[in-house]
Order: sequence, then C-alpha cells, then structure tokens
Amino acid sequence: MFAIALIQIEQHLLRRRAERLLTDIRSLEIQRAPYSDVQNVRGEWKRLAHFEGNCTEAACTLEISWADFYLRHVDLFVRLNTLHSFLLGGGRPERIKARVVVENGLVNGKGLYVVVVVPGYRAAEGWWSDYALLANAYSVSRFSEFRPPPTTHPDYLVGKPDGCDGPCREVHFIFSPSADSATINRLMQFDLSCLTRWIHPCRVEGDIMPSTWAQYELDYPRTAN
Repeated sequence: MFAIALIQIEQHLLRRRAERLLTDIRSLEIQRAPYSDVQNVRGEWKRLAHFEGNCTEAACTLEISWADFYLRHVDLFVRLNTLHSFLLGGGRPERIKARVVVENGLVNGKGLYVVVVVPGYRAAEGWWSDYALLANAYSVSRFSEFRPPPTTHPDYLVGKPDGCDGPCREVHFIFSPSADSATINRLMQFDLSCLTRWIHPCRVEGDIMPSTWAQYELDYPRTAN
C-alpha cells in the first residue's frame, strides 16, 4: 500500500505540473507573444527548460520536458518485467515535451507532446496489451509533409498516424501560424486526467484529446474508428 501511495502522489504532482505547462504553452500566441514572454516561461521552468543552441531574439527554440520515475529508469523496469504491476498500482508512465520557436522577436511556432502508458483491455477488435496513448499538437510552416487539410479549414488538420511502433493509439492536431487563436485554443486541449485516472483509465484517442478527436470524426467519419 505504501508503494501505491507513493505512485499516486507522484502521478498527481506530475499531472499538476503538466496542466501548468499546457496553460503556459497555450498562452504564447503565435505572431503575437514577444521573445520576453518566452524568456519568462524559461525562467519559470528552470532546470526542466533549455534553449537549443544559441538563443537570440532573432532566432530561438525553447524545449521543456520531463519523464516520470518509471520512464527515467525504464531499462531496469523492463528487465524486472514490472510494467503491468506498475499500471495495476495506478502508475501511468508519462513523458511530456513542449517546444516554442521564436523568429524575429515573436513566437512563430509551438507544440506539446504527451505520452502516457495505459493498461490493456478488450476492445471491439480484440485484446490490447498494455500500450502507449499519444497526443500531439504542434505548428508547422507548411503542410507539404502531410495530407492536405480539408478545404473547410485549410489552416489546420487533425488525424492519427497509419501505424505506431508497438501497440499504441495516437491523435494529433497540426496547424499553421495563420490559424486563428480561438481554433488553436479549442483544439490544443489535453485531458490530463489521463495521467492519474486509475479505476477508469483513458483508453482511446478521444479520451486524451476530446476536441481534436471530435473534429477528426467530423472530417473523416468513415475512418474515425
């Protein structure tokens, strides 16, 4: 019971931290937030934040990231084969990564990536063993590497990859700098209770990014499931 209590304490502390980070990233509006705001965010996150290479007002990339105790020592836990026991005890291995890009004194790009490992279950298509649930929201300068966005909203697209390495489910929201801030805030939402839900864990894409998944079901109704 003591070990379970420690697991739960860490999970709730990390969830609170992730919610703070999400708020900070969403507050940095593209083409509006100045370099000084990014510096302030860097100062708030201290050792969890770092700049890639030389950082100036003309060009700068900030990354903020962490992993929980399990993923920081994953090689040991894999050798001990303890993942399923960890999940049954309420543990939800997680990795969080945020990225902010500055160009010419203004924020020109941003993103947040969340990975949480959830326990297996019996889905309609069969049994899923313990797997990773991934959620990703980020900006790109152009969509040349992806399928084109629907004509109804050419500034962003939502989707899921064709496959994952190992059992996983993933959903993403990708947007250009020209997307309006209201749309970005609507779709750049993560249900971070997935980091702590024990009795009723998150299972599918709509659990961790409900607004993005709802838009995906509208855009691609025949491929959403």
